[in-house]
Amino acid sequence: MQMKKTLLLLSAIIAIFGSSSGQSYDYDCVINFESNPCWGVYKIDTSYSMSNWHICIPNKQTFESAFSAPLAILTDSTGPYRVNDTSSFTVQLTDHSQCWCMPMIGAFYKMESDSLTDFGLIELSTDNGLSWNNILSNNVIPDGFWLTPKPIFTGRISEWTEFFAMLPNVENIDTLLFRYTFISDSVQTGKAGWILDDIKLLIHTEGAPEIEIRNGVSAFPNPANNTIIISHAAFQNGLSISVYNIQGQLLFNHPMQQAKTEIDMSQFENGVYFIRVFGVNTNVVKKIVKG
Repeated sequence: MQMKKTLLLLSAIIAIFGSSSGQSYDYDCVINFESNPCWGVYKIDTSYSMSNWHICIPNKQTFESAFSAPLAILTDSTGPYRVNDTSSFTVQLTDHSQCWCMPMIGAFYKMESDSLTDFGLIELSTDNGLSWNNILSNNVIPDGFWLTPKPIFTGRISEWTEFFAMLPNVENIDTLLFRYTFISDSVQTGKAGWILDDIKLLIHTEGAPEIEIRNGVSAFPNPANNTIIISHAAFQNGLSISVYNIQGQLLFNHPMQQAKTEIDMSQFENGVYFIRVFGVNTNVVKKIVKG
């Protein structure tokens, strides 16, 4: 009964945001710095020694406003970013086991820096900060799990741009740490640095009939035995279906040739898989359990 209530609550408060590429995704937990829609499962920490990240109303010529006003997080609140600097903040995601959600990484951002020499970095830790891994590495997030192009955290990106990826192989990990770092060299060029807003931590995954269909795409039955059917209510030519295991390995890829496509899962072991439907105006990932 408690799980049922949680699912109904989630379905009622999911916010839908449009990306700069015209896609839209369903998010459960977004840090917008004005409210806390994430049920207390995250903590943001800007208290690193000499950290120059500020949560504030942007007041720079390049960063004149937040993506969802009024607040955002940015390097330096008014002037250019500092030279010879390595400045970090972390986001800690904990206790998401009762949510039918999948951890993810995403945000809207702008960037103004010296190309290559000054840059941003996002790292992921699954062992409470003992080790850190660059999220842009294919060993951390394989290409198939990026639902937007991989971000570029250097140079000039003057329009709000979204990055968004699912996190594979974190099913049984209770605490995730994300570290955002901006690194600069010794040359002062008067540039603004890095600004982020609407940092995303969780995306809903299906598991109940009331909230099964997202963006016109459904996958059933779930859990599955030997066969799963992918259905697209607004089917058009040019779609493809991919199946990944929880390690992010591509197991299957095939064009979707009709509104309902049957996939043979009999050759796959029992476990968790991700079905991606991708093409014109469609970029959807479904979590499937076989067994």
